[in-house]
Amino acid sequence: MQKRSEEIVEIKRLDSILFKLSKPSDSVFLKIDTQGYEKQILEGLGELIKDIKLIYFEASLVQVYKDEPTISGMIDYMKTKGFIPISVELEEWVEKKMQYLQVDILFRNNALCG
Repeated sequence: MQKRSEEIVEIKRLDSILFKLSKPSDSVFLKIDTQGYEKQILEGLGELIKDIKLIYFEASLVQVYKDEPTISGMIDYMKTKGFIPISVELEEWVEKKMQYLQVDILFRNNALCG
């Protein structure tokens, strides 16, 4: 049996730390792996999302996590931010359900890479 524990962590919006980690002239590739919280992370970028060239995250074909948008909602959201999907990779096949649940998807910022 695994031992459960709790840890208190500080949460910061990406727009408060992004350019402490990089320079405005850097080409930024953002990979998000947050188990259903991708949209909240992206919203935490605020206006800085326009400065990112590529964004990569997992999107669900069917809702896996509570209140999680599915791939169609995430594609629509990313389009409103000026990003288009340029690559989709299938995740693990779930034999029992006869379907893929999630895909990895790469988005390109049209303004910076168009």
